[in-house]
Amino acid sequence: MSQQQLVPTFEPEPIPPILTFRLPDDTSVKSSQDAADGPIYIELGGEALCSFVPQPRALRTSPHGIVNSERTEFAPVLEFILAQHRTAISMDDLWGALYGLWLRKAEDDVMPFGLSDDIENAVELRSYLSQSSDKICWLGKVPNSPHSSLHRSGVHSA
Repeated sequence: MSQQQLVPTFEPEPIPPILTFRLPDDTSVKSSQDAADGPIYIELGGEALCSFVPQPRALRTSPHGIVNSERTEFAPVLEFILAQHRTAISMDDLWGALYGLWLRKAEDDVMPFGLSDDIENAVELRSYLSQSSDKICWLGKVPNSPHSSLHRSGVHSA
């Protein structure tokens, strides 16, 4: 009789359609998504803040030079779009929104990310994020592109 090896498996808990959490300043953040491949909506303090909308354009998420081209993985760019009543966003609110995105995308290690040009302070936000990328462990710039790539484990360029 052969012995069967038992291997522990990890089954992540399903992510509910609505996640609510509090920031250190006690602001409530709600991250919601109607469909697994649909937009992610972020509310801050009970008010609509933004959405992360999957775009038709996809960027490579697997490491260049490590993964053979037939095994490469791509993911759609998640465009950061402000709620209709907003024209700009503070750095603090941007970080709250990014945190809500990470909680919703718990299985992803890399996410292509873009800021909509409709945001009044988009240039300032991009500059801030690119300057901060050496201080944080999950932001990399995609060369020759207005998009960045969010990473869980380190700064990378696509």
